[in-house]
Amino acid sequence: MQGLKNKKISSNKSLLKDKIRQIKDIEEVYYTHEKFKVSRKKLFEILKDHKKYIFGAAIAAAFNGAVWPIYGILLADAIGTLSENDKDLVRKGGTMVSIYFVCLALAAAMILWMQK
Repeated sequence: MQGLKNKKISSNKSLLKDKIRQIKDIEEVYYTHEKFKVSRKKLFEILKDHKKYIFGAAIAAAFNGAVWPIYGILLADAIGTLSENDKDLVRKGGTMVSIYFVCLALAAAMILWMQK
């Protein structure tokens, strides 16, 4: 009977500790959320006069994110073109793919310049 009470008490203690831990986690999340809201308000107050720069930076970031997928498509096209058997087709296709790579490199350089 005594052992049963000790097990019950220890299980109740562990349940209470878990509940206390959950409450502390909730309080921490709430505090972090409130701190984030205050920080976000301050940031928006600072940036509200610079909307055109933020808009330009967002567009440049979107284009910069598109550079690598486009590079992958061009690389796949280059591999497909260069593995053809017809030499004239390889020469024409290789020239076009190389022009596309140069255009992509120039666009990427311009995008990176816009972001800075």
